[in-house]
Amino acid sequence: MCLNDYIPIENECFQLSSSRMTWDEANKVCQNQGDKLAVPRYENEFIDYFKNKTHTGEYFFLGGRREPGGTWKWIDERNKYFNSEYWMRGYPTFSDNEDILTPKCLTIRFGGTGFSDSTCKPMRDNFICQKIISGVNTEDNIIIIPKEDPCNTTHILILVAAIVLLLLFIIGLSTYIFRLRRRLINSLIVSEPKEQVINRHDSENSLYGQLSLHNSQH
Repeated sequence: MCLNDYIPIENECFQLSSSRMTWDEANKVCQNQGDKLAVPRYENEFIDYFKNKTHTGEYFFLGGRREPGGTWKWIDERNKYFNSEYWMRGYPTFSDNEDILTPKCLTIRFGGTGFSDSTCKPMRDNFICQKIISGVNTEDNIIIIPKEDPCNTTHILILVAAIVLLLLFIIGLSTYIFRLRRRLINSLIVSEPKEQVINRHDSENSLYGQLSLHNSQH
């Protein structure tokens, strides 16, 4: 989902700026607002958007540069070489008296049929910023799921195991105390009738003795 001042092109968000700056200045402006100079993954669809614009002639800096030696690369984290099939006819420009080490930067223009190039400075052009979408792999558009920290996982497992052991200990201790109390109560219940029997026998013996004494007196 792109913000209001961004243009959606194939699930990517681009902001066109009409402020004319050198390539380095434009790159810094994009970075300061949390973006980057445009590095479209879908070059063909990106070019089609500009090709279909009726007002032509406006050039925009993109996030591509010529390296020393003449090779062109995108400047994002992919560090990917530029696909030569997307150059507009007549580009890249190169003259016999041009130093191969001279920095040149990638551009695109309204009504153009491909990418073009320009000197990075002192040339000042419009530029295009691209919103950085976190959690998306810019190479193959795969959502990145952060890997779990094995240390954190181990700590969690240890904590869970400790809690389980503590619960088992509490359950075992409660069961032991419950059984011990039942055994004590049962022993008290069993011992009480025996005392009553002993007392009854003592009473009978005492009564028998009294009767015997009475008979002997007569």
